[in-house]
Amino acid sequence: LLDNDPDDPEVQFLKYLNTAGMMCPNEQCKAVYEYKPGGCEHFTCTTCGTEFCRVCSALFYNPKKNKVCPRNNCTLKDTIHAHCSYNCFREIRDADANEFVELLAAHNINVVEELRQKPEGKNLKCPVEDCPNAPSAACNNRFCEYDISLLVLYLTCLEI
Repeated sequence: LLDNDPDDPEVQFLKYLNTAGMMCPNEQCKAVYEYKPGGCEHFTCTTCGTEFCRVCSALFYNPKKNKVCPRNNCTLKDTIHAHCSYNCFREIRDADANEFVELLAAHNINVVEELRQKPEGKNLKCPVEDCPNAPSAACNNRFCEYDISLLVLYLTCLEI
């Protein structure tokens, strides 16, 4: 009962972090950060310096920090990179916005209804905080082409 106490601020904060938080994948650190929409998926833990994908927690390999990429025959060894899983939104972020909308519709996700719950961009500015891009008509001006992956991430986290 204590773990579900609706009046305990610590319990409510932990519930919030389970839905809006990300954890450093370094086993010795495990620092927790609040996820905020927008920005780069390449995240650096301010506690231990571990570089990782904020979406799937795959480690980034940075040749300047003498990290060795463990993947055999990796052609990216001289660049900062991560080997994210196939379904990581970092890997599909460059797809066309209309492709995302079609994908969601094919899986019976009511994109129009979900979009109505998000703020609409005004004055040709994306409503995602600090995003300078123009909003996309493919998502009713709720996200820009670059941040449409945030819509997919949001919708796939819903319990539908």
